[in-house]
Parts: sequence; C-alpha cells; structure tokens
Amino acid sequence: MAIFGRIEDLGLAEVLAFVAQRPGRLTLRDASGTLSLLIGGGRVRCAFLGLDPLDAGSLILRLASIRDGEFEFAPGATDDACPRRIEIPVDRLILELTKLQDELEHHRPRLPNPAIRFRLVRDPSALTSAIPLLAQTAELLEKGANARELSERLGLPLDQARYLLFRLRLMGLVEEIRGARRAQGAGSVLGRLLRALAGGTR
Repeated sequence: MAIFGRIEDLGLAEVLAFVAQRPGRLTLRDASGTLSLLIGGGRVRCAFLGLDPLDAGSLILRLASIRDGEFEFAPGATDDACPRRIEIPVDRLILELTKLQDELEHHRPRLPNPAIRFRLVRDPSALTSAIPLLAQTAELLEKGANARELSERLGLPLDQARYLLFRLRLMGLVEEIRGARRAQGAGSVLGRLLRALAGGTR
C-alpha cells in the first residue's frame, strides 16, 4: 500500500527515517522537479532527478534544497531498477543532509553575491569525490561563471550554488573575477550619471 503526504508536515528527515527499513521507491516532488530514491536493506540503492541518475553527493545537495512539496512511497523490490548504484545508508544520508543544511545556514551571511563571477585557478581533479558536481562545476568555471549561472546550468537552487562557490573559494580552487565586478560597478555609476544628465534619476 502506497504512503503519501506533504513533506512540510513531517519534515524530510522524518520522511526518510520512516521509510528507511522498507524496500520501495520514495518519490519527492517540489516546484523544481521530481526526485526518486530506490530503497532496500536500509540503503538508498540509487536515485534519479527526473530520469537522470544521481551520485551520492548530488543527491544530498538536491535533498538539502527541498523544503515543501509532496512525497509518495510505493513499497516493492527495487534491485533491478538501478543503472547506477550509490548504496548509501539512509541514516548516513540523514546525517549528511542535516550537516549540509546546518552549514548552509551558518555560512549564509558569507555566501557570495549571486552576480559575482568566479573562475577556476587550480586543477580540482584530485577532489572530485570530496565536492558534489565538481567536475561539471569546474567545466563551467574555466571561462568564469556566477552563482546564478551555476544554478541554471546545474539545476541547483541558488543558495546551493552560492554555497558551492563559497566552499571552492575556501579551498583556493576559484577566485573572484575582480575586473568584471569593477566593470559592472562602473557601468552602473555611468548609467546613473547619464540618467541624471537626461533629466534626473528614475
């Protein structure tokens, strides 16, 4: 028998804990899409965002962005439906999820402005397992990108993209493109000046 409800009524950690020891498919739907977790033996065997399989790090990032929406759990065997196994225990997933949410809230005042552009300054290949989506992020940052662009291209909530850039900057993998920031600032000052000369600011 399927179990369903609102995520905000129970909280995501409670939903995960409730289905942890039940084999089946947990589907989470919110405004940004559908996330499916195939569970068996107390582990998330594999996960999909839409039809795309996720690794463990990407799954945790996606889960951390969910605040409300609907969940549905359909019991049943899932072993044959996993093209890319991640095999992460549900209790560990809950701990990692809680840790990420706490870190995000703690560092929120220090997260970069969504418009500030960063570029890659070090080879991140040795750290691909340490930071989710690092390979895809590094590719975008080779030419420079800001949090809004990362959010759009990687399918992440904006705050998650800001937090990703924050972590990469702390590790010395990216640096701010200061020239672009100055140019944006100069452009806005010039724009205000031109508007003033044309008859006052609006």
